Amino acid sequence: MKTPEVQTQGIKPVNLIFDDTQPYKLKLSWDAQIKDGVNYNVYRKNNGDNYEKINPTPFSGTAYTDITVQPGGNYTYKVQAVKDEKEKKESAELNVTLKEMEKIVPDVLLFENHDVSKAVVRWTPLKDGLTYNIYRKEKEGAFVMLNEAPFTQSEFTDETIRPGAEYAYKLEALDESGFKSLSAENIFKAAEVTPAGKPLNFRAYQDVERIILKWETPIKGSFEIAGYNIYRSTSPTGPQMYKFVEAKKNSFNDEDVKGGIKYYYFVKAKDVKENESEQTATEPCIAFPGPRTGLILMPTAFRNDIFDNFGVNADMAFSYYIGSIYGEHDINLRKGNDSFTKIGVWLLSADIRLTALNETANIPSVGVGYTYSIMLQDSIGSSDTTGVGVTIGSNDRDSLKSMMGTYAVVSKELFWDFTFHTGYILGDYASFIPYLTRYADTDRRNFNSYFVGFGRPLFSKMGVEVEYVVPANINKNPFLPDTYLINTHIDRFINFDVAYLKYPGGYAWLGYINFRFTIFPNPYKVQ
Repeated sequence: MKTPEVQTQGIKPVNLIFDDTQPYKLKLSWDAQIKDGVNYNVYRKNNGDNYEKINPTPFSGTAYTDITVQPGGNYTYKVQAVKDEKEKKESAELNVTLKEMEKIVPDVLLFENHDVSKAVVRWTPLKDGLTYNIYRKEKEGAFVMLNEAPFTQSEFTDETIRPGAEYAYKLEALDESGFKSLSAENIFKAAEVTPAGKPLNFRAYQDVERIILKWETPIKGSFEIAGYNIYRSTSPTGPQMYKFVEAKKNSFNDEDVKGGIKYYYFVKAKDVKENESEQTATEPCIAFPGPRTGLILMPTAFRNDIFDNFGVNADMAFSYYIGSIYGEHDINLRKGNDSFTKIGVWLLSADIRLTALNETANIPSVGVGYTYSIMLQDSIGSSDTTGVGVTIGSNDRDSLKSMMGTYAVVSKELFWDFTFHTGYILGDYASFIPYLTRYADTDRRNFNSYFVGFGRPLFSKMGVEVEYVVPANINKNPFLPDTYLINTHIDRFINFDVAYLKYPGGYAWLGYINFRFTIFPNPYKVQ
């Protein structure tokens, strides 16, 4: 027969004890007279707080391990036995004060954030032989372990931060026995991104059928500069992203432009993280159209305005015939080779004309004008045939000569981008031609001349021009001439060109330099 005391126990948990030999764990155990069909709940309070159930669901068995305790913590426990809804019994309270554990992890973490895309976390180890895990959370999120496996170094580089974001970090230390210790929470706010400075001294420069952009390297921001974004449009308010230029370049040649059209540019520096700087000031610029007002020495019927060909045009030209590259002569039974012979003829020319018709599909452009040229000849030594050899400062018969003429010219674009030009000059403008060799007669006067020429693009942005000039009065038959000059020129090359001279008794391939530019009009000024 059972005693009344034992009978009254029933399902009530008794003899509640604890085991705190494992760090961060506290094991509770108890007895009960009746265990079959009984489940249990464990309640805990901290330092006088209200009791809270710490097990998620009722369980069977007479032991429970609390894994949420901290060393040095004070806790009060009680266990509730549940048979059914009507029969519930609670144990007596059990007060537990856990002993303090050895500190193996520092509470203070140090942060270094020189690169806004990563943070270096450092700490001072409290003992040797430890391994570490590091945890991070953002705002209200949960802590997540950042490292893949425990490590022994006393620093960790977090390369997944976002500039300007705020994070909380905890460090966990583990010793050889498996004991773990967790640091206090450390708050860290990442630095904001500092973009690179805007490119310095940005300028846009006019060129023939291209625009040249130049700038200087800006101040580096948070990240290395990857390059420069160039923005372009034909409206001052609408530049769009156009080209990217690598950081090692501080210029860009924009050849995808149309002459006479105004373009607007600004530039932004871009770093390796795709951050852009402020923009530079907007620079307007107009590319010059390809040369059209002259062939080489001879004029065309076009003026320097691709939008309006009706009006006045004024050009200046400079040419210097250096000498003969190769040639031969047979005069008065005297044969000779004229290779690498100096000629030294300078020509400075001015040309003014009126273009009266705009070119259409069936009608060419027409122009009339006046041209004036001064010829100056270097010392070229004595003549062996005609007495042409002169020296600057001797009698002015040959060393300094002025030539002029009134002309009419027509120009027409034909096919395959060929542009054809022909004209007739009244006057002695072509009288310089005999001076391009030692073996032509310079005493014969020339009063009229005609020319034929063409031009077309040779390569992208590079055209070629050829002109055929005949001094009519020097030739017995101007349509089957024995004296003429063929000049060739390649745009945007080295400005060294080759000409072919034919004269009675010989010929010569000449090397020369030529420049031609328009004084008026200039409709391509950047306002």
